[in-house]
Amino acid sequence: MNKAMILVVEDDSSVRNLITTTLKTHDYKYITAENGKNAIMEASSYNPDIVLLDLGLPDIDGVEVIHRIRAWSNMPIIVISARSEDSGVQRNRQKLWSKSREVKRRWVSRSTWESVETESSGRKE
Repeated sequence: MNKAMILVVEDDSSVRNLITTTLKTHDYKYITAENGKNAIMEASSYNPDIVLLDLGLPDIDGVEVIHRIRAWSNMPIIVISARSEDSGVQRNRQKLWSKSREVKRRWVSRSTWESVETESSGRKE
């Protein structure tokens, strides 16, 4: 079975390294982006199967990254963020995620790896 290609968008290098090490351990292919501008570029260039997206990026807010990707793609986006429940994501969640049944919102309190497995099992055989 081919594993999914995952775009990891995280500005904190230690967190990004932890995620990519875990993905590598589970035989996933991955690409990384340290900011929103690069995330959009990598998403359009590589068309990953899944995006793991931190919302607190240094240049473009993660919510804006979602909006920009949604303008041309329905690729699954799993949010990996420590933002609180009263954040802009909560206020805008219907607009952000109602466009695609494929996209599932995941919070840090849920298992990110279970989310990756769930999303990738339906995308690659």
